[in-house]
Amino acid sequence: MAETRVKGKDVGDRSITDVDIDLSAAPAKTPVVDADSVIIVDSANNLTKRTLFSTIVTYLANTFVRSTSYTAADVLTKIKTVDGTTSGLDADLLDGLHASEFSASCYSASQTAHGFSVGDCIKPSGSTWIKVIANSIANAGVSALVLSVTDANNFKYIISGLLPGAYTAGVDYYSSTISAGALMTLTTPEVWTAGQVRQYIGTGVTDGLMIDLDAGDEITTSAFNDIYVTGMSFNNANRVLTLTRSASMPDLSIAIPNPPEDLGYEFRDINKGVAQTYVLDMKASWPYTIVGIVLESDGTLTNIALKIGTAAVTGLSVLTVGAIAETNASGANAVVAGNVVTINTSTSYSGTPTWLRVKLKIQRT
Repeated sequence: MAETRVKGKDVGDRSITDVDIDLSAAPAKTPVVDADSVIIVDSANNLTKRTLFSTIVTYLANTFVRSTSYTAADVLTKIKTVDGTTSGLDADLLDGLHASEFSASCYSASQTAHGFSVGDCIKPSGSTWIKVIANSIANAGVSALVLSVTDANNFKYIISGLLPGAYTAGVDYYSSTISAGALMTLTTPEVWTAGQVRQYIGTGVTDGLMIDLDAGDEITTSAFNDIYVTGMSFNNANRVLTLTRSASMPDLSIAIPNPPEDLGYEFRDINKGVAQTYVLDMKASWPYTIVGIVLESDGTLTNIALKIGTAAVTGLSVLTVGAIAETNASGANAVVAGNVVTINTSTSYSGTPTWLRVKLKIQRT
């Protein structure tokens, strides 16, 4: 087999060298070969075309890029020009989920017309989820926050980790005592009302809220924490505590309700079938409200009545006493200073009652 080598000349840094052209099948033809050309042959080794090197180099330079001249960064730059939500690359999601939803504590829930929004504080109540408000121990107790809302009947929630959103970095957030499902920050001074719950939810960071739920503390008495207090006074008549403060801050007045009280009695001279009157308060020293009464007897006494002066307390005027039982007043239960409070038996009974125990439940006003 005859072989002819054609040497190409250099064009810039792109050189074509040692180009092999097989002319064995066309010995009768006289090829035209020079230093500037390439001869093209067909499948039958027939000479078909003579092309200049410069033409080939220009074509290659305009059509292709050498791998050594095209880096990974070039590829990335090209991809970025077409990336997006409709590109099909889905580059900002994994399995259709945003990175914020990839949390070890992320869960899905289905609940018809749940009514939640992202960031809501929630807790389970039976088989459903409800919003939390920290105004009482019964309503408080955040156990999760809503991460995302799929639709009106489906949502995702987390119990720890990062909740994306606009939160102030470095600020602590607590379950709101005013708005169901909401968060709140604490003021200076902190002021709490008895019965509320102080539950820490998390701290704001650059990207959202870093959740770290605690169990919460029930406020058993009205409380405050004020570094500006310079003095205090208490008005016993209206039970108002006044705090005098510095730093051009206004004085702070806090109403402190009276605690409930229980007054106990035991009467051992019950005469069955005889109407009797027993004095519980011979002359009230201050005003109070009768909240209820607890009664017990070793027999059964009927038509027992609790009275303020001569007027029966509504809800406590026709009582039956036997085994220990508590009954609440429903009206006409305000005692003013100087009133007499009595409990009155009737002639109706069964068994052999010999004693009567009474616990009067009151609240000072």
